[in-house]
Amino acid sequence: MRRLVPPTLDRYVAARLVDPFIQGVAMFCGLLLALDTVRRALDFLSSGATAWDALKFFTLSVPQYLALSMPMAMLFAGIYTFGRLSDDNEITAMTSAGVPFRRLVVPAMGFALAVSLFAFFVSEFVAPWCNFQVERLRAGVPPQIGSHGSSHRMFSDLDSHGRVSMIVYAASFDAAGPSLRDITILRYEYKPSGEVDEILITRAESAAYSQDFWWTLTGAWTRQTLAPQPMEWVETEIRLHRRPEQIARLDLEARTMTIRMLRQQVRDLERTLSQTGLDDQMLDRLNTFRTELGLRFSVPIACLVLAMAGCPMGVRPERSGKSMSFGLSFGVIMLYYIFLNYMTQMGYDGRMPAWLAAWFANIVVGIVGIVQIARVPQ
Repeated sequence: MRRLVPPTLDRYVAARLVDPFIQGVAMFCGLLLALDTVRRALDFLSSGATAWDALKFFTLSVPQYLALSMPMAMLFAGIYTFGRLSDDNEITAMTSAGVPFRRLVVPAMGFALAVSLFAFFVSEFVAPWCNFQVERLRAGVPPQIGSHGSSHRMFSDLDSHGRVSMIVYAASFDAAGPSLRDITILRYEYKPSGEVDEILITRAESAAYSQDFWWTLTGAWTRQTLAPQPMEWVETEIRLHRRPEQIARLDLEARTMTIRMLRQQVRDLERTLSQTGLDDQMLDRLNTFRTELGLRFSVPIACLVLAMAGCPMGVRPERSGKSMSFGLSFGVIMLYYIFLNYMTQMGYDGRMPAWLAAWFANIVVGIVGIVQIARVPQ
């Protein structure tokens, strides 16, 4: 007859994970903030920002690292908790009572799933807004004089119905000009039914800012794409709805966008590439957005995957101490993130499908965790 596991035992195992998880979040999030955000806040302060703005810069950067620290904390909690249970011979007592180890892992997986959902909430609804506010703070500090030839820029605008009305892509941006170079502009006109009626493509050698969001074009032409007899004409001025400082600081970055916005960017880039056949820079940007879209799901799920790997790693009495658990989890998490960053870079470069680059590290660690659970004496 199959033995049932008392709910009290599930609650007991899950409750043992709470304290080390909170301590792990504090340790790893503090470490990430100390390594990166403090330096960036000091650089922001030295660039001319006030102390209050630097403090807001630091505070708004916390959610991004909070989401990253949760998988690390979940690994630490799994190693430490099951190490303590093993050290106190509680696992031996439970298995002797007929509860196999793989069943003891179930409440830990339930706890990790709840953490994954919370990490997804932070990374999707909190971190993008905070990162956007950080960029707004940076935009309030004038760009340094002499910052020439920065990388490509791409931004889009929506009409009153939430539809894409314009996509602007420039191969380079010169903040000292200020000017955009090698520009492609797509403007969308819609029918009352909501279907696309016409797409206008404008190509220009450069655009220099004049005033009130208007830019003066050089070497520009505009062509219809959907008309039965397409027309082509010359334009000398266009309204891009962006000032130079906004383009310098507030160009769209993946970390400031939600999943919905990332998907829209992917669709816009795919449409632009299919219609204009632009250079490799736009293709690289498309690969970047595709990979970042996959990471929005894979990083929160890493809480579950790393917990699966951490629980069986803790079943050794000599590993039950906090210092040993922290050292072991830090070593594993370093290998995990180095591997994840390497695969992510392959996704950015187009050397691997974006979804596989985002999920490959989780797949490998998940397989290792399943094998380890199966090898623990039941």
